[in-house]
Amino acid sequence: MSPTSAASNGPSSVKPLTGPQKALHKLGLLRDIDLALHLPLRYEDETRLVKLRDVREGDLAQVEGRVTHAEVKLGGQRQLLVTLDDGTGTCLLRFFSFYPSLQTTLALGKQVRVRGEIRGGFAGLTMMHPVVKPAGGELATALTPVYPSVAGLPQTYLRRAVQAGLQRAELSDTVPPQYLQEIGLQPLWDMRKALSFLHNPTPDVSLAALQDHSHPAWQRLKAEELLAQQLSQLQARRARARLRAPVLATPALSVPQVSVPNVSPKVWGEAAVAQAAVRDGHLTPLQTLAQRLL
Repeated sequence: MSPTSAASNGPSSVKPLTGPQKALHKLGLLRDIDLALHLPLRYEDETRLVKLRDVREGDLAQVEGRVTHAEVKLGGQRQLLVTLDDGTGTCLLRFFSFYPSLQTTLALGKQVRVRGEIRGGFAGLTMMHPVVKPAGGELATALTPVYPSVAGLPQTYLRRAVQAGLQRAELSDTVPPQYLQEIGLQPLWDMRKALSFLHNPTPDVSLAALQDHSHPAWQRLKAEELLAQQLSQLQARRARARLRAPVLATPALSVPQVSVPNVSPKVWGEAAVAQAAVRDGHLTPLQTLAQRLL
């Protein structure tokens, strides 16, 4: 069963939604296309391991090492304090909320993999509540997306739901390639390729290009959004053009002249040029494409 749906053959077959499914509904993620278009806020790199000697304060690092010390500090707020040694340095792992199973995982002598933000201080390198896994597992092959979420919706569940929605969603191209060539636009990534990349970017991608939305995958989504806007505006203009009001033989009212203050001549000039361009048929490539599609 899809994580976003329940059986709907009849009232008796409808199953109550689980907590994560309710959280998906709260985010408005009801359909496969909703999940496919739920884009990451940021990414974390779980594709490589680093040495403690090479990390700097503020880095989000993934390290493997051996637990050389573990204790529960009872004075004041209860804490689990663990020292991790990777052979090049040590890092203090600090947990304020934990279960006995975590103590077992981080028992003295265990080999573990941890991922978290590196902090400095008088105690040396520190990680607060890092993600802990057994050492030796396979590394990720793509950057790990971090999605907008709500309480009760773990990132692991959300990632699985997004991947499932992405596989099922209908993402056929809305623009025939020959239209792009005819109006002189450069070929773009198709929607499935663009969304698949944004949900699973390769480790060698420029994070700056993802963050400032200059990557070709983001350019494809921007073009889709702008085209949808142009189509909507063109439909509205055509609907208004079909409306015909009766022509008055003589002015029914004397309309006084109205002046608009604080508008520079430059602004009036730009507006006049834009209106003239539309009237005379001098359209932008996207406006031309919108007319071809409608």
